[in-house]
Amino acid sequence: MDKNTAYKTLQNTHNVLKDNGKVIIFEFIHPENNKFFPNLAFKLVKKVEDDNLFPEFLSYDKEKYFMDNGFKIEKAHKFQYTVIYELVKL
Repeated sequence: MDKNTAYKTLQNTHNVLKDNGKVIIFEFIHPENNKFFPNLAFKLVKKVEDDNLFPEFLSYDKEKYFMDNGFKIEKAHKFQYTVIYELVKL
């Protein structure tokens, strides 16, 4: 999603959560190894994503991005080409 939509989505989520409420974010990341299948899956996802938005989001400092939107990363569960963020409302 574009930057404005992502911001509005996080702000609306922030507004409806109770204090210390949690939200789960599932996001794709660059594979950390050079194995064939994780890289193939990542390339397929990249093809269906907007060419400009996906690389931009991948480049964000996620801790700062979520903090700027009122959330703290409580846990980050990394897999081969995905990460699941557990965010807590500040």
